[in-house]
Amino acid sequence: MRTFQLAIVLLYATLAGAATPDSSQRPVHSGPGDVERTFRPSVPEDLYVANRFIITLRSEVLGNTPEQRVAAIHKRLDDALDLNGPCSVSDSAVFSGRAILLDGRPLMYISPLDVDPTLGEDLNATTRNTLASLRTAIGEMREMRDSSAMLNNGLASLLFTALFLIVIWLLGRSRRWLRLEAVRLVKRSMARTGIKGGLTRGHALVIVVQRLAYSIIGLLMVVAFYFWLTAVLDRIPMTRAWSEQMFALLARGGLWMLEKVMDALPGLAVVLVILLITRWITRLIAAFFQRIAKGELEVAWIDPAIALPTRRVAVVLLWLFALVLAFPFIPGSGSKAFQGVGVLAGIMLSLGSSGVVSQAMSGLALMFNRIMRVGELVSVGDLVTGVVKEIGYFNSTITTLQGEEVNVPNGTIMANTVTNLSRHTGGKGVLWCASVTIGYDAPWRQVHALLQEAARRTPGLAADIPPVVTQHALNDFYVHYKLTSIVEGPVRETVSALHANIQDVFNANGVQIMSPHYVQDPERPKVVPKEQWDPGVH
Repeated sequence: MRTFQLAIVLLYATLAGAATPDSSQRPVHSGPGDVERTFRPSVPEDLYVANRFIITLRSEVLGNTPEQRVAAIHKRLDDALDLNGPCSVSDSAVFSGRAILLDGRPLMYISPLDVDPTLGEDLNATTRNTLASLRTAIGEMREMRDSSAMLNNGLASLLFTALFLIVIWLLGRSRRWLRLEAVRLVKRSMARTGIKGGLTRGHALVIVVQRLAYSIIGLLMVVAFYFWLTAVLDRIPMTRAWSEQMFALLARGGLWMLEKVMDALPGLAVVLVILLITRWITRLIAAFFQRIAKGELEVAWIDPAIALPTRRVAVVLLWLFALVLAFPFIPGSGSKAFQGVGVLAGIMLSLGSSGVVSQAMSGLALMFNRIMRVGELVSVGDLVTGVVKEIGYFNSTITTLQGEEVNVPNGTIMANTVTNLSRHTGGKGVLWCASVTIGYDAPWRQVHALLQEAARRTPGLAADIPPVVTQHALNDFYVHYKLTSIVEGPVRETVSALHANIQDVFNANGVQIMSPHYVQDPERPKVVPKEQWDPGVH
């Protein structure tokens, strides 16, 4: 047996030496011990057959470097294929390594130094892998020399190419259909949401949907090209290894994604449970506050006017709590990338949301302090006077007496004096003050009587609460009178009628509604004679 091993190695050495220019100068080894002492580490060289990786040679054998060994192996393979034999691959233990035989002839030798234990390799496994790869590669090389097999491969490649072109043509034709579907989808969405306006090809929503659809088509084209290329390369023996590598890459990517999805399923299940429970609780809260707002349920600590704002705050806080609770179970939440995005989002939110937070806090203050309510007539400083239509988190809408809608930031409302004309000692209606300035030559008793008569003639003012006339200020050239009354009818129409009646009554009694100004002393003092202090009302 020992003699047979030595004979194989010597034959291998002879073949290896025939492939190198300096074979005649190599020393002759007289025994197995001398042969094994010639195994020395060297620069590694990969052996590829038919573009398929076979093994990495890392040692010199009988003075042959890995590069020379690879060249010799290729020459032996070509010679064996030229003989048109069965190309049977086997192995045999020779000394401390393994000899690979092709049709019973030495093809290559795997020395112990060709195996790298640091990579988890061992001689037996490396030999098995080498035999399997060689059998596949030799089969592909024989297939390349078979004209009938190559003809079939060529026809199959043409069929794959035709199918690929048909798929690309169909995807290209679908672009027009997707464009029309995008327009119809946007139209239906706008109809459901109540958004109005013209819809053209250049509409932003249409463009977004079309770009998304085109991106999906482009991705499908890339996938089709990838599978076509994999199929065509698989039909060519010399490129079949590349096709297998492409398919293995796709398979590894798919398995990696599947593994990540499977690993994330428990966390996603917990997140789903948290969201479902939170949604169920928010529905209960919404129904509870909705009944309070409608007056169907009375709770001492919640006013019906603030029931809906309280519901919104409670729902937002509950969802924030659910998000904090579910965050650790979100896949990737502990990664550095996720944390970096979170920090960046926090910085952007803190820098850009100061004004938003201020407006939102002002809106909450308006809702819960009940400075004003929807439907009440208020005056916000010198900015606007009107009926509150809506109190939002950021803006409040006030309808002026002229019917204009004014959106006032909540922060502006909180920074000004708010006069609520709907809240007064009278209890009902709106408190309204009509002002006139009359010269000092008009009897004040008459002015009081005229203003009260104008109020009496005005429909829409409270009949059970008499109007009050006050002398608000004694200015340099005139007296400032105020008529305070309760408006129970439509505010705009009632106030307009009151102003008209004031003009009519004053005109009928010969009292001018003027604010005189003087640049010098008048010729006669502007006083009312005593006998004219109370002329009455006509």
